Amino acid sequence: MELVKKIELLIEKYFAAETTVAEEQELRNYFSQTDVAPHLQAYQPMFVYFSTEQQESYSKTVSLKPRRKKFLAWISVAAMIAIVVSVWVANPFQPNNLGTYEDPEIAFQETQKALEFLSANLNLGIEEIGHLKEFEQAKNKILKNN
Repeated sequence: MELVKKIELLIEKYFAAETTVAEEQELRNYFSQTDVAPHLQAYQPMFVYFSTEQQESYSKTVSLKPRRKKFLAWISVAAMIAIVVSVWVANPFQPNNLGTYEDPEIAFQETQKALEFLSANLNLGIEEIGHLKEFEQAKNKILKNN
């Protein structure tokens, strides 16, 4: 009867995660017997399972080689291929004769057109920045009043 009370206390400690390794071994030994108290038989399959599964081992060899290096090597190769293909598609190996003129007068006129176009677009950008300055001033007035 004392043994049953001790086992009941050990089960309570076990489920509260307060048992030592020796106490857990004592529980496994008790429940591996055929003579278990009737009200404790519900715990018997659990402790029998724990004791039998503790004997099980893994017999295959485990490779400890790092696989990450191979993965990174393949990623770097793929990245290099992507870069080479994108450069080739963007600029195939053809002579670039665009923008060359035989007559210097035509080249000068085309350069003036390009600079006028750049100047006009630059002036538009400057006008937009002027609107931003007005917005900034209005914002600062509002923030000072609050």
